[in-house]
Amino acid sequence: MEWTDWVDWKPETKTDIKIKIENDGYTFPHYDKKNNGVKYVISTMDIKQDCLRLGVPFEDMYPLQTTLF
Repeated sequence: MEWTDWVDWKPETKTDIKIKIENDGYTFPHYDKKNNGVKYVISTMDIKQDCLRLGVPFEDMYPLQTTLF
């Protein structure tokens, strides 16, 4: 999926929220005036909204502990 598809996608389960976090579905570009450039920021507010909608504790989802290997 493209990045914009991940942003528009509504997770249906706890696993779906994790998948969306891992695929940058909650990450948005913001202009950083101080450094005169774009900075990518994760939207914890959107994660909280999806957690509340599904009845999942926010603390279980963020910060997400992932396995690298």
